[in-house]
Amino acid sequence: MTKQQLRKIFKQKRTALSPEIQAVWNERIFSHLKSLDWTTCQYCHIYLPIEKNHEPNTLNLINWLQHRFPNMHLVVSRSHLDDLSMSHYLLDETVRLLPNRWGIPEPVDGIEVKEELIDVVLVPMLVCDQSGNRVGYGKGFYDRFLQKCRPDILKIALSFFEPIAQVDDTNIYDIPVDVCISPSEIYYFK
Repeated sequence: MTKQQLRKIFKQKRTALSPEIQAVWNERIFSHLKSLDWTTCQYCHIYLPIEKNHEPNTLNLINWLQHRFPNMHLVVSRSHLDDLSMSHYLLDETVRLLPNRWGIPEPVDGIEVKEELIDVVLVPMLVCDQSGNRVGYGKGFYDRFLQKCRPDILKIALSFFEPIAQVDDTNIYDIPVDVCISPSEIYYFK
């Protein structure tokens, strides 16, 4: 299936999940995330979930990382609609977050972080295939961002759904993820 077809199907599937199922699945994803080795990560880029889109929740992970690894720098993004790029800021006590036009909480000020400093990126998505090719919302923000990162950056996607066999219309601009964490399993692609 194409990205457009998959986007439609998995948006509907995610919206149909009950709050109770989402809570259980978010806890399972969080448990898998805690099992990863975070000791070498100095800069971790984390997306802030869009609640109305029922995205896997990262807030428990943020709190856990801040408590467990106080020297780790957590980073969040601000989207720029004019060129579909993102800028990145430390998530600390000084940053102010406001929702953008899509309901994504974004920093309006703060300490900017360059892409080459980031060690790990948690990538939002709807679904991915068994090669790590992901289906996002279709604007390409994360693909543009990941192209600017170091080649050794670890790209972790979170999904309520298991990887599908194949995304039919991937292209040279698509950046696959290295890991997908679902409620049931951790999938490694490289």
